[in-house]
Amino acid sequence: MTAPGPAPPPPSRPLPRREFTGLLADLVLFHPREIRDLATLEAPRRRAAGVRATFVNGTPVTWNGRFTGAQPGEILRRG
Repeated sequence: MTAPGPAPPPPSRPLPRREFTGLLADLVLFHPREIRDLATLEAPRRRAAGVRATFVNGTPVTWNGRFTGAQPGEILRRG
C-alpha cells in the first residue's frame, strides 16, 4: 500500500475576498517545498515534515514542531 501523491498546487489566481465575523478557524502553516508525510503503517502517528505551526480557533497549538500546551478546540462526537 502506498501513500497518495502530493496535493495539487493552489490556484494561480487570487481567491475572492470573503469576510466572516465571529467565526473560528483552524490553520496549518507549512513550507511548500518541505512538506511530506512521514507516517507509515508501522508508525502511523509520526508527524509530517515541513509543518511550521498549527492553529486551532486562532490559538497556536504547535510551533516549530513542539506542542504549546494549548487545547482550544473541542471534541466532536458522532451522533
